[in-house]
Parts: sequence; structure tokens; C-alpha cells
Amino acid sequence: MKRTYFLTRIAASVLMLAMASGCARKEAQKETLADLSRPSVPPVAVLTGAQNTSAELNSLPARIDSDQLASIMQSAPCATELELVALPKGKLVLLDVRTAEEYAVGFIPGAILKPYDAMPGNLDGLPRWAPIVVYCRSGRRSALAAATLKASGYTNVADFGAIDRYTGTLARP
Repeated sequence: MKRTYFLTRIAASVLMLAMASGCARKEAQKETLADLSRPSVPPVAVLTGAQNTSAELNSLPARIDSDQLASIMQSAPCATELELVALPKGKLVLLDVRTAEEYAVGFIPGAILKPYDAMPGNLDGLPRWAPIVVYCRSGRRSALAAATLKASGYTNVADFGAIDRYTGTLARP
């Protein structure tokens, strides 16, 4: 299991480096290393509200912003951890990939804690077809988590990035 975890982490890192180099622009020499670690991925869909909930959930863009997340969360409730076993259609899986300590400080309402450090071995019960949005503290772990999920066969994954991009009120355990 440790070997699989290690190989998955390496694959996610290689994927992120490949994505970063593929997104390089002419101004690459002006960009910082931090900028290159989060390749800019334009949204591939515009999320508009309740009337398109099923379509939105079936084809999440690679990256979403706060308004898009709010729109989805308003029209499609987040799944609870208990619902992951038999996830109903029309439910969003919002994953907080931070540590338990970070989660205890505050989280986006409806989020399920799945720390990135334990992610490869902690995906049991998460349906591969589920619409999944991941976030973390700074955006680095969420990008890695999204890449890990995609490499593990999850096809409908969006990266929200840093929790401080969320404009709503955070919940506490």
C-alpha cells in the first residue's frame, strides 16, 4: 500500500509539472515558481444556476471560481459522508483535502474531510462518476488532489483552489 501511495504521489507530481510546462506562455520568465505550480486552466463551462443543475454536475470545469461554486451549491446540495455509499444523483461531493487541524478552524459548509496526505488509500466509497470539487488552504494540495483523482479514474473533478476564495461563511465542527 505504501508503494502504491508513493507511486501515486509521484504520478501526481509529474502530471502537475507536465501541465505547468504545457501552459507556459511567452511571459514565462516573468512568472514566479508559485505561478507555475498552479497552471492557469480556463473554465470549460459556464455554470448558470438551478435550471442546469444536472448538466453542471455532469460536466464540471477543471477549475471553478467562488461564484460558480456558490451557484452549484445553491442548486445541488452537498453529499454527506454517509451518502457516499449510495450517492444520489444531483448531489455534489465537496472535498476538503486539508489536515484535520485546518478543517477544525473552519470549512466550507457541506465539505467532507479527506486529507490529501491520506488520499490515495482513502478513496474507498467515493463513486468514480460523482461530481467532485476539491479545495485546500493555498490551492497546491487541491491541484494535486484533483490530479490524483483524475489519475485514479475519477472523471468529473473540479479544483476550487484555496479556501480563502470562498466568499460565504465558513462552518465549524
